[in-house]
This record gives sequence, C-alpha cells and structure tokens, in this order.
Amino acid sequence: MAPPAAVPVVLPKPETYRNALFSQIARRLPCRWPAEHVCSGDHMWCHSNHQADGKGMGLKASDACGMVACKNAHDEYDQGRRFSYEQKAEYFARASLDSLVDMIEGGWLVPSLAPLTDL
Repeated sequence: MAPPAAVPVVLPKPETYRNALFSQIARRLPCRWPAEHVCSGDHMWCHSNHQADGKGMGLKASDACGMVACKNAHDEYDQGRRFSYEQKAEYFARASLDSLVDMIEGGWLVPSLAPLTDL
C-alpha cells in the first residue's frame, strides 16, 4: 500500500497594521533619509525592510515602522547598492525617529491619554 499523499499546509498571512494617514502625512513632511542624495521632492511613507520590524517574504512591515523619504531616497533604501545592509539599517533608524518627531511636533500624531486598563 502506498503512503498517503502529502497535504500542503497553507498558513495565513499575519495581520499587519495599516493606516493610510501615514502616507498622507508623509507628503507634507521633509525627506528624512540622512545620506547625501538629490531629493526628488515627492515624499512618501517608506516601510522598514528589516525582519525585526515584521518584514518578510511577501510581507511589508507595519505602517508604524517607517520613515518619510523622497522617491530617490526610497529607491536608494530599497534597491541601492551604495550602502551596506547595516548602513541602511542605521540610516533607517535615524530617519524613522526623525519622522516620528516631525509627526508629533507638527501635530499630526497626537499621543492619547486613554486609560490603560491592561495594567
């Protein structure tokens, strides 16, 4: 008797945080890519390319893990060969923090004082 045929296991994609407001806000903020580049002027929200931030095969990182960058900087971050993976990770960390500060100080991202009931 032949062994039973293998049944493929299909795992659902994990739910990732998405919020279109990040893209809308990014268009109004300065490019934060810290490496020298020619800014293209069309700013967008760029997702992290790092597994630690939820990036994986066929998966984008959470919208909460991003930076404001122009198209040229985004291309450099995604496909550029000028910098090592480690340098890109360092630049992303700086740009992500600067983007967050811009969003908070500009009044685009307002921390909530909602009660924490889980504690």
